[in-house]
Amino acid sequence: MSATWYDHGDIYFDKEEIKAIAEFLRYKTRGDSDYPDKIAKHIFSFAKEIDRQTPPNTKGKSLPQLITLFKKEQKLFLQMIGFMSYRGSVQMGDILREQLETILTYRLGEKHKLNQFGQYIETLSYPYHESIIAEEKKNILRLASGFKNLTKVKQEQAVHVYWKKYEWLAYHWFVGAPPNEKQLKDRIEKLAPTAKKELVALAELQKENEEKVRTAVHDLDLNDKEKKVVRQYRAWLFLRTFVKDNINKASYKLLPILNAMGESFGIESKLMPYLSLDEIHALAQLSRQEVKKLITERRGGFSAGIVDNKFAFQGFDKKVSSERKGDEQHVKGSIAFRGKISGVAKVLLSPQEQHDLKKGEILVTPMTTPDLLPAMERAAAFVTDEGGITCHAAIVAREMKKPCIIGTRTATKQIHSGDTIEVDAENGVVNILDRANF
Repeated sequence: MSATWYDHGDIYFDKEEIKAIAEFLRYKTRGDSDYPDKIAKHIFSFAKEIDRQTPPNTKGKSLPQLITLFKKEQKLFLQMIGFMSYRGSVQMGDILREQLETILTYRLGEKHKLNQFGQYIETLSYPYHESIIAEEKKNILRLASGFKNLTKVKQEQAVHVYWKKYEWLAYHWFVGAPPNEKQLKDRIEKLAPTAKKELVALAELQKENEEKVRTAVHDLDLNDKEKKVVRQYRAWLFLRTFVKDNINKASYKLLPILNAMGESFGIESKLMPYLSLDEIHALAQLSRQEVKKLITERRGGFSAGIVDNKFAFQGFDKKVSSERKGDEQHVKGSIAFRGKISGVAKVLLSPQEQHDLKKGEILVTPMTTPDLLPAMERAAAFVTDEGGITCHAAIVAREMKKPCIIGTRTATKQIHSGDTIEVDAENGVVNILDRANF
């Protein structure tokens, strides 16, 4: 696979290679309808191994020893990356979506209901499993619902245990700024008054969505083969965010080694993620001055071409065109919470940029996480590249009752900060009304 990585992790793939991968996946699923389930089984297996990973012992280890430890512990991280769904690429969920659309076109055509195609796609796009973000939301509500009945000591213990369990959610590719225990306690206390009510509402919503899926499958008169496609598609909607979550969890578990390497080498641990894996592996052979120079340059932006898993170039003067791809005026996605609103877009590529979003602007971002909540409270609506109907953005949108379109894949590419856009979350489309002039 050839790819160009340009600034902020924006990755461009060769179109012909993407077509070839898509055709390969179609070929495999045509020959073996269980193929998507077999791949999913591997993902769940790797995720269990990541869960079992224990904190590495870095105490007293030399830099060469830390490098050896990092190479050993990075294996699960690299294995999970192989299942990552990148914007502009293709993955199993896309192939299953094609199959589902073919099924719906045929079945709805039989019943003269093709005008309801969008409604059925929306209903059947409810993920088969609960996301980690949804799980975290329910668990913090359970804790909040009985928090005031705990003694002060028990409260502190509960907060600490919870913080250790979910701290990793604030990290993305080795970078993050998790809330401290005091901030977590404040969040719990803020949720406490309505926690029980919210738990009931979430349970009812889950039950309602599952009933909608059952009704849709029944109304369509799907056969067993078609039902299998629906199940697999819903499973892969979940896996899209599940894979990314586990990549972040694996990177979080590697951080103690990375931090120890930075300390041993003499650079700030927060700067270590600017190095490539090859550079981390060779750190003992590099000079501190050389590494600091590389990091300083990369913090200002960089380009890197990868061909056959090797860097073809890596520099600071190779800029990739930022032209928008696809339909210039419309971005399509899945509806997470209905509504329609127009406003000024603010594109945030990381939680660290959230202070730039003003009240009433529309948040456009690759995906949302709990550390982005302050910006989400100020935003009028949410648009994300990634996510299924139980992702963080969808959950928060329903709670805040704000229009939300998820899973667009390309919103952060096609929309720029300052553009005037309409979030039509009745039809699952973002209309770009006026381009910002810079």
